[in-house]
Amino acid sequence: MAQWRKVAQAHPSVRDYIRNRKWSRRGDIVAYSPNQTHETFSTDALGFRHSVCNGRDFGIKDCLDSAHYGLVMGSSHVFGFGLPSNDKTLPSQISAQLGFPFANISFPEADTRTLHAVLVNILFRPVAKPQAIILLTGGDFTRHAFSADADPVFGSRNVEDATSRDDPKDMLEQAAQSTPHALEASALWTRAAIANAKAADVPIILVDDVTFLEKAQPSSTEIGCGLGTLGGVDQIRRFEHQRRFGESFFAMRRKLAEINRVALAGLSADDIGFIDEFHYDADSIERLTQLIAPVVSKQL
Repeated sequence: MAQWRKVAQAHPSVRDYIRNRKWSRRGDIVAYSPNQTHETFSTDALGFRHSVCNGRDFGIKDCLDSAHYGLVMGSSHVFGFGLPSNDKTLPSQISAQLGFPFANISFPEADTRTLHAVLVNILFRPVAKPQAIILLTGGDFTRHAFSADADPVFGSRNVEDATSRDDPKDMLEQAAQSTPHALEASALWTRAAIANAKAADVPIILVDDVTFLEKAQPSSTEIGCGLGTLGGVDQIRRFEHQRRFGESFFAMRRKLAEINRVALAGLSADDIGFIDEFHYDADSIERLTQLIAPVVSKQL
């Protein structure tokens, strides 16, 4: 597991997130707390992180009030844990490339069922439709690694509701047995998001998000920060599950993109610099933006 003192030395902005991270409940899901303002990040009245376009902060309401806006939807790597400012997040970087705001729709370990609910809420409002939807579904798998359990319709439990056991082998076996259910739930809600986007005539792009645990050649900084090393019982089980079954989720996402004829973008793990096991550094966000923005531009 990442050694946080060394991570904070390599990425000083992480200290602000560790000190000030606040989560809240919205219905039955865990969300970021609303109306936060800190040195490196801020959130709007619904708990979504502000994105930046042309020097102005945009929350979700600001975007919905705009004639042209887009959505970037995902978990904490879309939120931008550890990044030095709002303008370094993926939604802000894509906004800068395309010239109109992209809302940052993210939850801790967000599953696609939750993201789909937000998407439906936006698409069926009497407001202008988004110009594009960028959907990152990696939270389905990382949440499953936390909970070691899944339902084929409702997915895995919230991260705060996940339970642990003393024996990581028992948890790993349980996680392995429930992986087909986690895959089924992820595919179900990804298909639903694609179907609703197409019904609204809005282009949707999937992103093949990866983690440090798929990286074959760590950097010296990542090694020095202890990324990927095994620690307590929960880390042993989560990391081993990610390494054993991550490819099954990537293959499912690629197949969905092919069958549904939607664009898929993404970097390989070896092309990404990681802050910790699950969050990209600012340079990698910029490189990912350079892949995604042209894909979106072609569909506008």
